[in-house]
Amino acid sequence: MTDRMGTIGDSAQEAQRQGYTGESMRRVTEAVDGFAAEIAALTDESAEGYDSLGLVGARVTGDYRVEHVYISPQAMAALDAAALGAACREAIVAARTSMGERLTQRLAGISGNADIPPPTDLSAALDQLRLAVERTR
Repeated sequence: MTDRMGTIGDSAQEAQRQGYTGESMRRVTEAVDGFAAEIAALTDESAEGYDSLGLVGARVTGDYRVEHVYISPQAMAALDAAALGAACREAIVAARTSMGERLTQRLAGISGNADIPPPTDLSAALDQLRLAVERTR
């Protein structure tokens, strides 16, 4: 992936240096349009997920719309209506989670933030701190 945000920033700085000429502004516009096109292409992605039994599958699009749900014959035979509904929800959530992870990775690459570590889970950090304090008592 290219570092689109860096390209946009570099183009904007160059445009400022040149006094915002027509040509320099066209370069900024092209950089922004390229970035927008890459973001728009993410909606063409799809991801699949399954329930914990592997009996129901779902596919979602890059904008998280449910594109397809597959209910196996085994699910129809083994699950009652409530369990089948729960399996469908579970498969859709799994597919959306997978899509979210994929989009996060792709956006990090597009934006040039791939090397930035993810934010710290504050709740887990606080739990670790509490445990460390309790051990010292």
